[in-house]
Amino acid sequence: MKIRTPLPILTALLLLLGACFEDNDTVIGKYHAQDTTIEVILTLNRNGQGTWSTESDEISFKWSSGKNGRLWLHTKKGGVIRGTALNGNIKLNLPGIETIDFTIEEPE
Repeated sequence: MKIRTPLPILTALLLLLGACFEDNDTVIGKYHAQDTTIEVILTLNRNGQGTWSTESDEISFKWSSGKNGRLWLHTKKGGVIRGTALNGNIKLNLPGIETIDFTIEEPE
C-alpha cells in the first residue's frame, strides 16, 4: 500500500492562500480624515496595530488588508470596520455613519 505525503497539497494550499492577501506595506502610514466635523487621524503601523485618534480620545485596534484594497479594522470588543485602501486614500464604512474618507499624510 502506497502512502501519499500531504506536502505537495499543503504547499499548493499555502501558495493559494498567500495569493489571496496583498502586502500590508502598501497601506502603512498616517491618514487624515476629510470633511469631518472633528479631526480624525488614522495610523496603520507595520506590526498590524493601529490607532484612531481625535483631540479627545485615542482608540487602539488591529488591522489587516486583502486583495483589491480591502481593509479591516478589528476592535478590541470584537467589532470589525470594513473599508478600502487605494492610491493613498482609505474609505471606511462606519456602521450608522456615512463613509469617512482618509488621505495619507505620512507614508512609512
